[in-house]
Amino acid sequence: MLFKNFIHFKEFQLLTFENGSHFFIGANSSGKTSALEIIRRCMSSDINTSISSSYDENKNAYAFCKFDVPSSTRIENFKNISSVYSGVVKTTDKSYVKIICLKKQKFQRSVIKVIAHTIGDNDKLTEIYQVTTNAETSKKLTEILTSIFSSSTTNNQTYFEQNFIKIILGSGEKLPSITDEEIKRYWTEGNITVRKFKKNLACMQFLKDIESTYVATMAMRAIGPLQWTKSDKIQNKDENYRETCEKAEILKELMTITVKKKKSVYLVSSLIHFNTCLLLCLQDL
Repeated sequence: MLFKNFIHFKEFQLLTFENGSHFFIGANSSGKTSALEIIRRCMSSDINTSISSSYDENKNAYAFCKFDVPSSTRIENFKNISSVYSGVVKTTDKSYVKIICLKKQKFQRSVIKVIAHTIGDNDKLTEIYQVTTNAETSKKLTEILTSIFSSSTTNNQTYFEQNFIKIILGSGEKLPSITDEEIKRYWTEGNITVRKFKKNLACMQFLKDIESTYVATMAMRAIGPLQWTKSDKIQNKDENYRETCEKAEILKELMTITVKKKKSVYLVSSLIHFNTCLLLCLQDL
């Protein structure tokens, strides 16, 4: 995932997740929940949810996530798709743009869907246009999008903003549109017809399919397991961070191995403080 100028994050950030468990560790209001919010914002097919704030409302904000599709997927709509890129751009002129990019390994083809809205009173969104780019335009834009995920140098960031974000925002509905012939040639397979593919793009079914596979736990709101206050009254902040990392390691261990009940109770009791609740699936051996 990558983002810039969203919520707590002023500068460009690029986070890479490998297989396995991941933990966000930090003080209150340091951006842990904001990172999860950005993932949800990119993944969600409900464009009319509340709008995430920008760090600086006088500058454009953007966020993108890359979702890799396993070759063994049982989801029919993903049978010929290797990756889904999804993102949002919030502009200074009160527009909100949702961008979805589908990439298939076979033939190295891609297609990009752009849905633009205006932001009205109380953050109400009104759609102004949708466009699905043709094969040539999609290829050029996808190359830029994929490159920023592999290298986040300052030059690459500038190139991405000037040649991806700016082109999509500047060209808008004038972007060259995909034809039915291109869809039939590159995107129909099995039970996926031209009509069904276009319908799936229009209703963002591909994101709904990703949402159906996603499970998350909400942040624990207490001083204890994975976060601590930033108040100046709290001393030993470095020690707090070290202890929190150690607790995260215990959680990771509990999530990846089978532990006897007696030991599990002991480990969990060492993590619970005051009113913090932690739910674990424990196997009684």
